[in-house]
Amino acid sequence: MNREYHKWHSSALRRDMELLVFGTGGTPVLVFPTSMGRFYDYEDRRMIAAVGHKYQTGQLQAFCVDSVDSESWYNKQRRLPYHQLRPPSPRHRHRCHQHGRRL
Repeated sequence: MNREYHKWHSSALRRDMELLVFGTGGTPVLVFPTSMGRFYDYEDRRMIAAVGHKYQTGQLQAFCVDSVDSESWYNKQRRLPYHQLRPPSPRHRHRCHQHGRRL
């Protein structure tokens, strides 16, 4: 079965992001980890193996993305409102001003 690991730096999040891709075609499935989970948890919990034949025959393609939970809702070390945990990027700030919202 095709399994690809990808890692890149996200300028919007200001950190590296990782993901796994299973399969080479078919119906795309976007897989989010559970609370405080990671991009590899879906595979570790044998969810990929459960329908592995569908990935091998090109019926499904899964994109298992990583989480930012530890930097937002679940960051117990910071006592700031959730919208202040990560300052908005200049691009996001511009979009909000276009729609009449203040940050």
